[in-house]
Amino acid sequence: MNIQQLIPYCLLAGLLSFSACESEQVAEMNEAGTELPDGMYPLTFTTVQAVPEGTPQTRVLENLDGTSSKWDGGEVIGVKIGDNGKEGSYALDENGNVTATLPVYWQNTDEQAVYGWYPKENTDVSLTGQDHVSKFPYILKGEGKGKYNDVNGISLSFTHQLAKFRVNLEGTADNLQDAKVSFYGYTSCGNNQGTVTTEGKTKDYLPTQKMNDGYYTAMLAPDDLAQNGNNKFVKIEVNENIYYYNPDIKLVAGNVYTYTVNKVDKPGPTIIDLANSNYTITSSGTYKVTGTISNHQLTVNANATVILDNVTMTHTSSSIIKIQNNATATLELEGTSTLTSTGGVEAPIFPQPNSTVVIQGNGTLNVTGAYACAGIGGGHHEGYIYTYRNAGNIRIFGGTIIAKGGSGAAGIGCGSYGNCGTIEILGGNITAKKGDGWGDSAIGGLQDGMASTTVCEAIILSNCTINLINGTIKAKTITPDINNAEALKAANVTIN
Repeated sequence: MNIQQLIPYCLLAGLLSFSACESEQVAEMNEAGTELPDGMYPLTFTTVQAVPEGTPQTRVLENLDGTSSKWDGGEVIGVKIGDNGKEGSYALDENGNVTATLPVYWQNTDEQAVYGWYPKENTDVSLTGQDHVSKFPYILKGEGKGKYNDVNGISLSFTHQLAKFRVNLEGTADNLQDAKVSFYGYTSCGNNQGTVTTEGKTKDYLPTQKMNDGYYTAMLAPDDLAQNGNNKFVKIEVNENIYYYNPDIKLVAGNVYTYTVNKVDKPGPTIIDLANSNYTITSSGTYKVTGTISNHQLTVNANATVILDNVTMTHTSSSIIKIQNNATATLELEGTSTLTSTGGVEAPIFPQPNSTVVIQGNGTLNVTGAYACAGIGGGHHEGYIYTYRNAGNIRIFGGTIIAKGGSGAAGIGCGSYGNCGTIEILGGNITAKKGDGWGDSAIGGLQDGMASTTVCEAIILSNCTINLINGTIKAKTITPDINNAEALKAANVTIN
C-alpha cells in the first residue's frame, strides 16, 4: 500500500501551574537546605488553560476531531515534591478549581523537582475497548522545578506517555465507510507515577474509534513496529475481506502518527484452474474462468460471482456449472463463452432446487444441453431411476444468450422431466431453442402430458428481446401476458 505519513505532533494536555502559599505567618528563609515545619507549607496550584476549547477542563477526554485531548472534569492527579517525597492527590472540578484530597507539603527551602501524573493509581491501564470515546486510555506525566516561596509559581506541563495512531482509508472497496479497523499492540500497560511499562504484557488487535474527521484512532503503548515481529499491524475488515498494513516505525510516547491507506480496493478475482481437476467454490467472492476446459466441473456452494472470460467448456457426462446448497452464482459475461454438454442427466448450467443462477454482463453465452436436458435449468432422470433433476431459479439481466435444449427439453427452464423455479429475464437479447422431439417449451416448462411434473413455476419478463425457436413460453404464471401486445410494450419486451 502507498502510505503518506504526516509529521507527528504532541498530544495536548492541560498545563498546571503551582505557586507557593502566601501567608503572613511565613518567615523569609534564605539559608539553603533549611527544614520547614511539617504540614506548614502546602503545595497549591491553579489550572492554566492550554487546550483549544478556551475553557479550563479537568478530565482527559478525546476531541471528536481526533487531533487532541482535553480535560473534562472529575480528574484526580498524583503529585509529589522531590524524588522521595510523599505522594499526594488533587481533584479538579469542571471549572478548573483544585481541591486537595491528600495534600503534599514543602519540607525544606531547597529548589526541588515537582512531579505530577495521571492516573494517580499505580495500576495497569487497559488499552482495549477503544471503540468508544469514553474508553480512550490516557497516561500523563509532568515535571517542573521550584521553591516553596517562588512568587511567580511553578509550572508543571503534562505530556502524554502513550502514542496516538490514526488511519484514514481510501479505495474502491464497497461499503468502505463501514470498515472495522484495529491495531496490533499491547492490550495493557503498567503505570508507575506516569511511567509506562510493557514488560510481560500480551499483544492483540485493539479496536479503534472512528472520529468525526473519518480517522480511525487508538492510543497505544510505545513500541518498535520494525522489531515486534508482526507485519500486520493495521487490520482492515470490510465485506468479508481483510487488508493489512505495517508501517516501519517506532511508536514514541506523546506523538501522533497519521496515515492514509489509499489502496483498500475491491479484490481482484480468484483465477479458477479447471484445466486439471474439478473446482468447488466454498466462500463468497469474485472468481474467473478462462481458456478451453474439457470434462471438469465447477461447483458453486456459496454466494459468489464467476466471470466467464472467453471460455470454452465441454463435458461428456455431467453439468459444467452446478449451483447447490441454496447458493446464488452470478455469471458475469465477458467476451464470448461456449458451454456444451454431450452426455449426462444435468443441464450445462444447473441450479439445483432453492439455488439461483444469475446471468449478466455485456458478453455472449452459447450453451447447449445434452439429451433431454435444458441448456440452462433442469435435466431428466437417469435410466429407470426416476429421480428428476429439478432446477432452482434463473435470473437474466443482460448479455447475448443462445440457449439450446436437448431432445424434449427447453432452452431455458425444465428438462424433459422435472420442474424448475422462477425464471426472470429482465434484460438482454435471448435466443431459446427447444430440442427436437416431444414438448413445446423453449422457455419454461414443457407440460406435454408425458410428465406432469415438468412445470415451471413462474416467468417474469421485462426490458428484453426474446427469440423463440421450435417452441414457446410456458409456466404456471407469466408476467406480462405474452398474448397482450400492450402489456408487452409496457414492459419493453419483444418476442420473436
